[in-house]
Amino acid sequence: MKYMGIADCHGIESFIPFDVNRIPTLFMRAEANRQRHAVFYVASFSDVANHVIGEIEECRKNGEYKEALIKLKRVGEISFPKGRADLYSKSWKLIPNPDLDPWR
Repeated sequence: MKYMGIADCHGIESFIPFDVNRIPTLFMRAEANRQRHAVFYVASFSDVANHVIGEIEECRKNGEYKEALIKLKRVGEISFPKGRADLYSKSWKLIPNPDLDPWR
């Protein structure tokens, strides 16, 4: 199962089932917020890890965006757009970390 979305220094902003038609919009939003280390990601889950999807959605529902990202990073296999993979990978290692937000 594949999901995609945006994550930044505050955690997961979006986590939705993979939809190729939504990639451009999400990618542009991530690029517009790079100052917060925002990245567009695609997460693949094995059948064994599918239970984590519900846990991530529950965290987001409760406003626990940082915890949702921590769960995603532990279980999901993450990929980034070609041409941005190196830069996004560096940010991915740094987030979540609200201290990286230059506006807070």
